Amino acid sequence: MNEVQRQARIQQVLSSLEAGLSRDQIAEVLGIDRKSLDQFMRRNHFPWDNIYERYVKKPQEQSFRRNPDRFQKSDRRARSIIDA
Repeated sequence: MNEVQRQARIQQVLSSLEAGLSRDQIAEVLGIDRKSLDQFMRRNHFPWDNIYERYVKKPQEQSFRRNPDRFQKSDRRARSIIDA
Protein backbone atom coordinates (compact mmCIF):
# COMPACT_ATOMS: atom_id res chain seq x y z
CA MET A 1 0.00 0.00 0.00
CA ASN A 2 1.56 3.29 -1.02
CA GLU A 3 1.30 6.58 0.87
CA VAL A 4 -1.67 7.89 -1.13
CA GLN A 5 -3.65 4.69 -0.61
CA ARG A 6 -2.77 4.63 3.07
CA GLN A 7 -3.93 8.23 3.60
CA ALA A 8 -7.13 7.51 1.65
CA ARG A 9 -7.85 4.47 3.83
CA ILE A 10 -7.29 6.48 7.01
CA GLN A 11 -9.63 9.22 5.79
CA GLN A 12 -12.23 6.62 4.80
CA VAL A 13 -12.15 5.12 8.29
CA LEU A 14 -12.34 8.49 10.03
CA SER A 15 -15.19 9.76 7.85
CA SER A 16 -17.10 6.49 8.29
CA LEU A 17 -16.87 6.88 12.06
CA GLU A 18 -18.15 10.45 11.77
CA ALA A 19 -21.05 9.13 9.65
CA GLY A 20 -22.04 6.86 12.54
CA LEU A 21 -20.68 3.47 11.46
CA SER A 22 -19.20 1.22 14.12
CA ARG A 23 -15.67 -0.16 13.92
CA ASP A 24 -17.12 -3.60 13.15
CA GLN A 25 -19.14 -2.18 10.25
CA ILE A 26 -16.15 -0.28 8.87
CA ALA A 27 -13.98 -3.39 9.08
CA GLU A 28 -16.64 -5.39 7.23
CA VAL A 29 -16.78 -2.80 4.44
CA LEU A 30 -12.97 -2.94 4.14
CA GLY A 31 -12.98 -6.74 4.15
CA ILE A 32 -10.96 -7.13 7.35
CA ASP A 33 -11.75 -7.87 10.99
CA ARG A 34 -11.92 -5.21 13.70
CA LYS A 35 -8.59 -6.17 15.24
CA SER A 36 -6.87 -5.63 11.90
CA LEU A 37 -8.58 -2.25 11.56
CA ASP A 38 -7.40 -1.23 15.03
CA GLN A 39 -3.88 -2.41 14.28
CA PHE A 40 -3.77 -0.54 10.96
CA MET A 41 -4.93 2.68 12.59
CA ARG A 42 -2.59 2.28 15.57
CA ARG A 43 0.41 1.69 13.28
CA ASN A 44 -0.51 4.90 11.50
CA HIS A 45 -0.57 6.85 14.79
CA PHE A 46 -4.34 6.80 15.36
CA PRO A 47 -4.97 4.75 18.53
CA TRP A 48 -8.55 4.14 19.66
CA ASP A 49 -9.78 6.41 22.44
CA ASN A 50 -12.35 4.60 24.62
CA ILE A 51 -13.62 7.81 26.20
CA TYR A 52 -14.46 9.60 22.94
CA GLU A 53 -15.03 6.34 21.03
CA ARG A 54 -12.98 7.38 18.04
CA TYR A 55 -9.45 7.21 16.66
CA VAL A 56 -7.27 10.09 17.80
CA LYS A 57 -4.11 11.38 16.17
CA LYS A 58 -1.06 10.64 18.28
CA PRO A 59 2.05 12.76 17.70
CA GLN A 60 5.00 10.81 16.36
CA GLU A 61 7.98 10.53 18.67
CA GLN A 62 11.48 9.73 17.53
CA SER A 63 13.57 7.40 19.60
CA PHE A 64 17.00 8.35 20.90
CA ARG A 65 18.57 5.71 18.70
CA ARG A 66 17.07 7.23 15.56
CA ASN A 67 17.80 10.79 16.62
CA PRO A 68 21.13 10.92 18.48
CA ASP A 69 21.21 14.73 18.20
CA ARG A 70 18.71 14.86 21.06
CA PHE A 71 21.63 14.14 23.38
CA GLN A 72 23.93 16.91 24.40
CA LYS A 73 27.68 16.38 24.55
CA SER A 74 27.44 15.90 28.31
CA ASP A 75 25.32 12.80 27.71
CA ARG A 76 28.15 10.67 26.28
CA ARG A 77 27.59 7.95 28.86
CA ALA A 78 23.92 7.60 27.89
CA ARG A 79 24.88 7.58 24.22
CA SER A 80 27.37 4.77 24.79
CA ILE A 81 24.74 2.72 26.66
CA ILE A 82 22.25 3.00 23.81
CA ASP A 83 24.82 2.21 21.14
CA ALA A 84 25.92 -0.92 23.03
